[in-house]
Amino acid sequence: MSMTEENPKSDEISQKIRVISRIAELVAIFGLALSSAALVYGLYLLALDGSAFDAEIAGNFLGTDKTITLTLGQRMLGVLFMSLSNIVGIVGLFQARQLFAGYQKGQIFTARAASRFQLIGWVLVILVPASKIEETLGSFYFNKILEPSKSKVVFSFLDVDIYALVFGLLLVVVGYVMHTAVTISDENKGFV
Repeated sequence: MSMTEENPKSDEISQKIRVISRIAELVAIFGLALSSAALVYGLYLLALDGSAFDAEIAGNFLGTDKTITLTLGQRMLGVLFMSLSNIVGIVGLFQARQLFAGYQKGQIFTARAASRFQLIGWVLVILVPASKIEETLGSFYFNKILEPSKSKVVFSFLDVDIYALVFGLLLVVVGYVMHTAVTISDENKGFV
């Protein structure tokens, strides 16, 4: 195949990468907006509407049929429990947005892109224990407040947790492979 035949194909592939990356960046921005809004909403309820916040806590950790009245300190702990995986997710979404923005600029096989890829993988891996800590400690703590004489621990490990762990580790490994390839490529360019 001649160079003129390869260029249009290469340009077409580059254009597809840019379009898909733009769409993915917009989805990441939307996710960042939703996650941030959830955090702000939780802080709003904490500061201005304690009874609504208590209902939110009950819905998240006790079940919709239960009610609870909390102190300010208990509510603050509730914000922490409800926000842990959200904060980890925001870090991942921000890195994904940055990665997609770089892809749009043609920064695909770079050390920075590889590092972002690895970080996104680690975020997926960390989301699993973060959500388990959130769920387990939150349900134990607020059930203990509701019924001090009883101890109730809720722990579940779902198939989605396995997917997150495996795909997260896959992204980490691919990120390391990309980083190694970029390093070898840069070293080879240095010899020429």
